[in-house]
Amino acid sequence: METKINLIENYLGWWTSLAIPLAIALFYVLALPYISNLIAKVVWKSKIENIKSSYTERQTHIKEEITLAKDNFKLEQAKTGKRELEHLREQIEQLTKTNEKKDETIKEMRTQNEELKKEINETALKVNSPIS
Repeated sequence: METKINLIENYLGWWTSLAIPLAIALFYVLALPYISNLIAKVVWKSKIENIKSSYTERQTHIKEEITLAKDNFKLEQAKTGKRELEHLREQIEQLTKTNEKKDETIKEMRTQNEELKKEINETALKVNSPIS
């Protein structure tokens, strides 16, 4: 064991055995925080890009949902419009039928009116004619 220690002391020397640990300590104290900071910045940029990507993805998803909702609304309006048109057509048909019935009634009443006028005229002629 002593021979190994002597061999290491002879191989490295006292200067080397002091300088290497000192260099490692200085690296840990001085350079490692900068390296750590650099790594943190790189990771931070990556996190920001992930957040932006996620945000963009959500925005796109929301825009597509809005487009879908608009299309659904248009579809419902079209269905409602079609129903309203059918309802209006039915009302037009009913009003047309009612109008035709009223026209027939008016014609009948005019005919009756003409007949009554004739009867009144005939009665008036009989009353006004000289007695025979």
